[in-house]
Amino acid sequence: MVQFTKRVAAGERLFRAGARQTGIYALRSGFMMTSLPEINGRRFVLRFMLPGDAVGMEAMATGEHPTDASAIEDSEVCVIPVRRAEVLVEFLPAYAAEVRKLLAEQYAEAMAHAILLRRRRADERVALFLLELSRRSLERGFPPEVFPLPMRRYELGEHLNLRFESVSRTLNELQKRGAIEIDGATVKIASLERLREVGGLVPA
Repeated sequence: MVQFTKRVAAGERLFRAGARQTGIYALRSGFMMTSLPEINGRRFVLRFMLPGDAVGMEAMATGEHPTDASAIEDSEVCVIPVRRAEVLVEFLPAYAAEVRKLLAEQYAEAMAHAILLRRRRADERVALFLLELSRRSLERGFPPEVFPLPMRRYELGEHLNLRFESVSRTLNELQKRGAIEIDGATVKIASLERLREVGGLVPA
């Protein structure tokens, strides 16, 4: 399979919204995010990507990227040229099934996130976001109780539709309640039960 790796420095874009799709990307290391272009000076972060996640799949529908993708920290992606990916989808049923699975998962995540923003308080949004990161870390073979949190607080706010101050205040409150511990860019779930309580998943 024709593919190659590409390094993306922290703060650098992998692609811009409106750019022609030239490849499908698999994040090998680092941490990335996709976001909608700024409107009236505001940006909305759609998704944070961990190692093992696919980036840019949604562009297969139109051939153009609908979002920006940028690295939160120094990252490396595996690139499959789009023409090669199209051939694989057409002639390899197993590959086509995997692509459909990835697209379905991303759609389900987007729907769940939309519901989260509509129906949850600030503390619930932050708690559920951390629980989701824990789940995704476990699925990728990483420890579910300790994982990186490298995004800036305002970037997390742009994802959860919260003000910077609300994100910082909620994270501090979760630490005071013994639900989590934050050390630099790393978060540890100190009490899964308390974090689930804040997220509204079990009775308080």
